[in-house]
Amino acid sequence: IGTRTFLGARGIRELTRRGHVVGAHSMTHPSRMADLGESALRREWRDSRASLEDILGAEVAVASVPGGLYAPHVGRAAAAEGIR
Repeated sequence: IGTRTFLGARGIRELTRRGHVVGAHSMTHPSRMADLGESALRREWRDSRASLEDILGAEVAVASVPGGLYAPHVGRAAAAEGIR
């Protein structure tokens, strides 16, 4: 968030104002989420959600997996951190 080629807090708030759904996408954007262990996965989801929730002042309950490389344990970790 706020780094070169990415939106900052103001841009993220503007997206939601315009009706877009903003969701978590991980905190560090690992190349393969499925390679992470349980605690690292939960940290990625938790920190990503918290950062966005601080910006938006609202719950963030959706997410997408970096690279689309989904695995069941990635989904379970997301659910454990409040992502639906």
